[in-house]
Amino acid sequence: MKTGESLLLDDPAADESGRREDYVICRTFRLGYLWLVLGPLLFSRRRFVFIFLIPGAESRWWLADEGIFRRWLRCRIRVEECPVDVLGMTDEHGSAVAMRAAYETVDRFIDAFDAVYLGDGSLLGKLKAGLSGISQDLRLWINAYVSMDIFEPLVLVSIAEWLGSNSASRFHGKKLRVIVEAKNSWAALIRGCVRGKNIEIVFWKTRRAFKEGVCVNTAYQFANILLSLGRSLFGKPKTLPESSVCSFHEGPASFTDLDRRRSYALFWLPPSGIDPKRVTVFSYGSLTLSAPEVEGAGKTGIRFFSCEGFFRKINPLMERHVCSAGAIRAFMAYVVESLRLLSCVRSREDYRVWHCLTVLFSRLPYWEDFFRVRQVKVFFKPGSFFNHLNIAARLADAAIVSYQSSNHVRTMTWHAENCDAFFVWGKEHEMAYRTKRSRVRNFVQSGYIFDHIFVPLRERAAADRKELFGGKADFIISVLDEYWAYPFALLHLVGMRKEMLLLYQKFFSYALEHQDVGLLVKPKREANELALRSSPETAGAVRRLEQEGRLRFLEAEKYPAQAGVLSDLAVGLYADSTAAFECWLAGTGAISYDVMKFRGLNSLYVKEKNKVVFDDLGLMMAAIDQCRRDRVAIGGSLQRHDLTAPRDPFCDGAARERVGLYIREVLEGFDQGLTRVEAVARANEFYRKKFGNDKVFAQVER
Repeated sequence: MKTGESLLLDDPAADESGRREDYVICRTFRLGYLWLVLGPLLFSRRRFVFIFLIPGAESRWWLADEGIFRRWLRCRIRVEECPVDVLGMTDEHGSAVAMRAAYETVDRFIDAFDAVYLGDGSLLGKLKAGLSGISQDLRLWINAYVSMDIFEPLVLVSIAEWLGSNSASRFHGKKLRVIVEAKNSWAALIRGCVRGKNIEIVFWKTRRAFKEGVCVNTAYQFANILLSLGRSLFGKPKTLPESSVCSFHEGPASFTDLDRRRSYALFWLPPSGIDPKRVTVFSYGSLTLSAPEVEGAGKTGIRFFSCEGFFRKINPLMERHVCSAGAIRAFMAYVVESLRLLSCVRSREDYRVWHCLTVLFSRLPYWEDFFRVRQVKVFFKPGSFFNHLNIAARLADAAIVSYQSSNHVRTMTWHAENCDAFFVWGKEHEMAYRTKRSRVRNFVQSGYIFDHIFVPLRERAAADRKELFGGKADFIISVLDEYWAYPFALLHLVGMRKEMLLLYQKFFSYALEHQDVGLLVKPKREANELALRSSPETAGAVRRLEQEGRLRFLEAEKYPAQAGVLSDLAVGLYADSTAAFECWLAGTGAISYDVMKFRGLNSLYVKEKNKVVFDDLGLMMAAIDQCRRDRVAIGGSLQRHDLTAPRDPFCDGAARERVGLYIREVLEGFDQGLTRVEAVARANEFYRKKFGNDKVFAQVER
């Protein structure tokens, strides 16, 4: 293990009463955790020290020096933030422990899980005929379902192991308890990861664990379908639409202003030639959509539905999907299948798989009904996690099309897909998604999906730059940040806040020292900007630079290239920053700072370290200063064909046109009466003839 001065800690203060201290590591402190230690707290002289990684409302409440009750409890319980920067926890290879757990430990865990629970002789081999044909898709879904829930616990255990074994930690040699928030029954498998280590696992059942219990989940899904069906009794009969392309809205998005704000759902539509009336969009978060967005989509003819739970409020401008009677029949058929599988359970492993399948079965009828009633033939899935929608679309025999949404360069458990066609920007990115668990039938190279905005942005760049800075800055640096401000910080981003604030302090100090420097910050989320304005480390500099007209913030929903084309240099804050990649393709000199200490995940590290990819803040600032003084376009060397072609073989601003044309060809195949497989094969042949035989890779079924 590496040891650094910043990690060295003083010994804990001696407890004057001589009480034994028990150390409890948790993601964030919750008052409910006190129930887990109530017995020892009342009947022993132990003192409990809760070490939380991410501050929450309850931890802030606890730390406030108010109230007799809290002061009395503090005699027995201490709550404190982890005193070690988690990003500074490195292994003997210099890799961040949290990152190694996220990328490698989860993979090994899922491999072992798959072999034990889903191999030969598992419950998947006993499915009825209609489901046995997609048993490999179901296997993939279970792997994805489990990996999402054990990810945070595994990272937490890795952090606790470092704290207990590293000599730089004050907890070195201490027995640590780790509170794992159990979201479902799979959390119990984490126990095997700490066997033989000086760590004890304590499980805290979350509300999600309750909701995903077989009885509660099944009852809720059945009630949702019944109530949805009941709404049809009081509405007008709906005419069935013709075969359609379906996408979905999840979080902030734009459906009308495709040049100014990203649309992950419909960026391909304008050049596709598909009639908007044949496009269906459903929403998980309709309340986040503004009235102009909903009305604008409606004016084009796009059908917009809310598919949120029946009891949740929806946007009053949107129509809620109403189930047909077929959803009830399908639900009952799945209940019968679940009971039949229960009779086949012979072991604990079988029971857990049965539990997982039953949860899935309860969710499928609603979505199968949606796809069938809406005549969905092509399900265009914005790049997101593999979930039950994939299975429902497969059962409804819709062609599933998805795409790469981030500049991933390394294979991960999260890259699980069962698409008929998956668009990747270039050949190098294909390798990151062609995993051993992948069920992608065809990889299709498209180029960078948002490259259509580059030319119009460059055309108005000079005017926009003058409008923003008014000539008050001669050298503009755009800072393209990532998730780091609460409440968006995930467990594996612990430490990002401190690191980011330090980074921004450097940028602001540099701008204050050089009057010709301007900063254009493109936050990932609005919360990041609010954090910069309110944090003591940065608030003063933000006010001063804004008063001088040399600091501007861009809206979080806009394209990073909108900042990049206005700048002399763009700085991305991940080793494989998608934002920096976008600016680079747009023609702006771009560099990346490895704020997460990925070390090696970016393929450019080997050849371009300390040239365009940095993990040393001092070296990066020196390179930026050199660029300012000599006007050297750092990153310009990356425009070489040998580096660009593997990442975007086209570089022509027409990626969305290629995606749209492919989707149109699949839809037309269905119109001609072809099957899903035939329609996709037809689109592949069209794409090969138009863009080259090497642009479609058909993956062998496994």
